[in-house]
Amino acid sequence: MIRASPYGGSSPLFGGFAADSSEEEAGSGNPEQDRKMLTGELIRMERQLDQDIEKNDHYEIRYALLNLEMRLMPRMARLSREIDASLLNADQRAGERKFQKTLQEDISRMMYKAGARACLNPDETFYAPQNKCMPFGPNATVNPCKKKDQILYDGKNNEGACDCIEDDRQLVYYNGECHRQNVRGPCTPGNWLVMTNSTPTCEVTPANCTADGKHIHWSPDSVKVPADCHVLGQRGPCSLGQIVTRENGGTIKCSFPPEPTTTTVTTTPAPATAAAAAAVKTSATGPTTPAPTTEAPISSVWDRPSCSQGSYRSQNKRYEERKI
Repeated sequence: MIRASPYGGSSPLFGGFAADSSEEEAGSGNPEQDRKMLTGELIRMERQLDQDIEKNDHYEIRYALLNLEMRLMPRMARLSREIDASLLNADQRAGERKFQKTLQEDISRMMYKAGARACLNPDETFYAPQNKCMPFGPNATVNPCKKKDQILYDGKNNEGACDCIEDDRQLVYYNGECHRQNVRGPCTPGNWLVMTNSTPTCEVTPANCTADGKHIHWSPDSVKVPADCHVLGQRGPCSLGQIVTRENGGTIKCSFPPEPTTTTVTTTPAPATAAAAAAVKTSATGPTTPAPTTEAPISSVWDRPSCSQGSYRSQNKRYEERKI
């Protein structure tokens, strides 16, 4: 069953619902109330889905899945983000995360029963080579992928695939392996691996470029300015104050560098007396306040991790689209 919010007010989860769907879509302006209404709709949808499955009504099952994936899940994700961002109390935030976790499990269960997922657990994907459901992502405790710099990701229809890990190296998938861009890598001498039309390709290294992963052959406006060799992280052809950067998606552009972080170092003066020294020692051994931690965004069945253009998932998706 879908649960009530653990920190919400006294109003029941199964309260009244908007009779006019247009009003429901517009929302009341209260994210918590809107999500309660949406959760109620999910409860009714699951009950109806159970009946459709029992009757083997494939048309109604497909309609329910379409409604769930195209309308309800995006709204649920948006409202949940708004609610989470508005909470300041640590206990409320913990309760919200627990509630969102139950929502993930409930939605995953509905999709599993309808045949849209192979795995009941929202944190698992079906890995065909081992014929079983397995945890996926960078935080998974088990990694079935044998090749270097690859981990298991969830894909279309809950089918898992080994792909290049998404990090600052911006690796691309080429011939089953993960490689850095703008280096020789798997290419023949005199060539380097670059992204061409969103596809990793071996091309001749320009005469004035070095295949060291730092140099790129690029123009901010290919119509007005011929491409030339530039160094990532330097100004190059960019405006004053900007540098050449490459996003994780593969796009090269001019952007402002991140603000430098400063670290404040404080020193404790030597105590003037023995009593002061004892006070300092007592203070040092007393209770301390833990350093604040940065909370990661909630991972859910409706929030899929983005993948770069050079990833196996992106390349496979484009290949499948060309076949249609």
